[in-house]
Parts: sequence; C-alpha cells; structure tokens
Amino acid sequence: MTLPLDGIKVLDLSRMLPGPYCTMILGDMGAEVIHVVDPNYAYSNPPPFHQKGRYR
Repeated sequence: MTLPLDGIKVLDLSRMLPGPYCTMILGDMGAEVIHVVDPNYAYSNPPPFHQKGRYR
C-alpha cells in the first residue's frame, strides 16, 4: 500500500516543538524526513519541562 506522501523529501530545519511534530506527521504519511541540527544551538535553550527536578 502506498502512502500519500511516498517519494516526497522534507528538510526539517526547525528547533521548537511544532516543527518536529509536523515533520513526524509528514513522515507517518510516507515522506522521507531529513532533520538537520545546528550543533551550536542544539539543546542550548531547552523547554521548561527539561529543567532539573521538574515533573518528577
């Protein structure tokens, strides 16, 4: 069975939650997702729920 986005390539340059979530959905629909991470930015500004001691 072919998926609606088979053969489509998506380049993900996003940094915040909505971007990766959207590309996850596109991947679930058959797209090939290429996620690019900036090594100077990656996890330098984590969301509040990653702070030490939160949501134990």
